[in-house]
Amino acid sequence: GCNLRCPTCHNWEIAWHPDRLPGLHAGLVPSRIRALERWLDGIVVTGGEPTLSPSLFDLIDQLGRFGLPIKVDSNGMRPGVVEELLTEFPAVHVAVDFKGPFRLYPALTGGMVSADMAHECLSALFAMARSHPGRVAFRCTQVPDLTQEDIDSMQSVLPRELDLTLQQFIPPRPRRSEYAQTDPQA
Repeated sequence: GCNLRCPTCHNWEIAWHPDRLPGLHAGLVPSRIRALERWLDGIVVTGGEPTLSPSLFDLIDQLGRFGLPIKVDSNGMRPGVVEELLTEFPAVHVAVDFKGPFRLYPALTGGMVSADMAHECLSALFAMARSHPGRVAFRCTQVPDLTQEDIDSMQSVLPRELDLTLQQFIPPRPRRSEYAQTDPQA
């Protein structure tokens, strides 16, 4: 699941309705990785929001046994969990979605994060990135509502030694109900 409701979410089914999707038995993950290992450069733990999962640390521990680099994608709204992850697993990297200027967080997160909360959480993550050099990356998906002025504003609050990677926005897939309206076979 996810603690946000971003209107531009590309992974909305996993994020908002994980109960509607088939489960994956944790015991199958190692065998699947072993089967694909020669093709893998690393492992990404994503979601929704992985820091919500009570089994995240067990999963990271299990995945670490493969010797592949591990990255965790996060919306950054649980900085305490991110700090614990960075401390317990020195080889893990974290990619944080910096959604937009703090003032836009309410709109960009479906009303789930205030400007003050965004400022507090991201400021904590900026400090973590400084204390764990090279292990925390910040990225922004250039959703339709963000302007160049917004991107400039974000870069101005990001500490100078940290980079903001910009990602192109790709519209999310239609929801299943929308498939049914356009494709009777769906």
